[in-house]
Amino acid sequence: MAEAWQKREFEQQELLEGIMRDALRLIEDGDHDMFFLALGAEMIGIFIDERFAQRGEGTSTYLIGDKLIASYCNRLKARVKDFCRTPEEEHELLARLLTKFTEAGLSDIHSAYLRQTVHEQEKLYEGHSAMDEVSIP
Repeated sequence: MAEAWQKREFEQQELLEGIMRDALRLIEDGDHDMFFLALGAEMIGIFIDERFAQRGEGTSTYLIGDKLIASYCNRLKARVKDFCRTPEEEHELLARLLTKFTEAGLSDIHSAYLRQTVHEQEKLYEGHSAMDEVSIP
């Protein structure tokens, strides 16, 4: 047994993970980082268009032109909308997807930095290791 919020949180997580698995299947070989960044950019475009529409200003011209990405984003948005019980839940899950897409697209940057913090500390800490005591100007 679980509380209702816990159950829903689990369902939300399953949906988002399923979407991420589907996205990975779209690009088996190639530049995953750029693919996820492009998905993130498309999601941002969707958010921008929705904001314009909410304000009665029509649509924006900010959408990325890639048809595969646009088609996939429209399908995932519909999938999330069908799943959600309220518009607020839909917006929250779309925002979480944007975060996941962006994180996946930037993972190589984070990994390189983390490797450097472990193996090349002197470059980051001006000739010191991370645990050395240094004076603060």
